Amino acid sequence: GLEKRSLQIDEQEGIKLTVFAKSDCRLGEHPFVLTGSRGAAEVRTLQVDPFPIFAEEEPNSTLDSAQVVSLPATITGIVEEGDEDTFRVTLKKGQRLTAEVVALPLGRYLFDALLEIVDEQGNVLAKVDDSPLLKQDPTTSILAPRDGDYYIRVREAAFGGDLDSRYRIH
Repeated sequence: GLEKRSLQIDEQEGIKLTVFAKSDCRLGEHPFVLTGSRGAAEVRTLQVDPFPIFAEEEPNSTLDSAQVVSLPATITGIVEEGDEDTFRVTLKKGQRLTAEVVALPLGRYLFDALLEIVDEQGNVLAKVDDSPLLKQDPTTSILAPRDGDYYIRVREAAFGGDLDSRYRIH
């Protein structure tokens, strides 16, 4: 279900591989290895998601600076030390918002994500660190109590983080 579109090799920048996911491609993680005259690289993975993808844009640590995202979406980002990433979505009363963080499978080190959904006044409507469904990664769901903006926040549970603390929020 994956098709190579281009492969560029640059001595300074490394390798840039562009891949297209066909409509019949299986969703989820796809491991791959690049091989060449110098041997094989280490295993990397590619994630295929069903939703439009939004890359996190800093600054987005507060409700006022939250990045606006339209639903449905997959958000990709990195939590550096002490960082908190915030995303704003607009909901109608009674609309369900479900957020699922995928972090642990993406990094080389432990990134213990914490997920919150808050309202416009900053009241926490849902907060979860680990979940039985995803084990180390959190997932939660709310029904919007009224029309308005709601915020999805992700951070490292102990306010850690680094450049390898990657996440995807669906």
